[in-house]
Amino acid sequence: MLDYWVTTRDWWREEVSLADGGSQPIRHWLVEASSAAGSGQAELALDEASMTWRLIGLVD
Repeated sequence: MLDYWVTTRDWWREEVSLADGGSQPIRHWLVEASSAAGSGQAELALDEASMTWRLIGLVD
């Protein structure tokens, strides 16, 4: 793991009920992986509102 940070959802683009606790954080990780073929970095994000993971980007 190279880095970690937290952002919030774009509340102005989505309907978020205040009764639901408002905006849930999105947690980001910048990780590095390698194999015999090479290495690269990936940014992964966990959306806590939907508990879904997203691959944000890859760097060779």
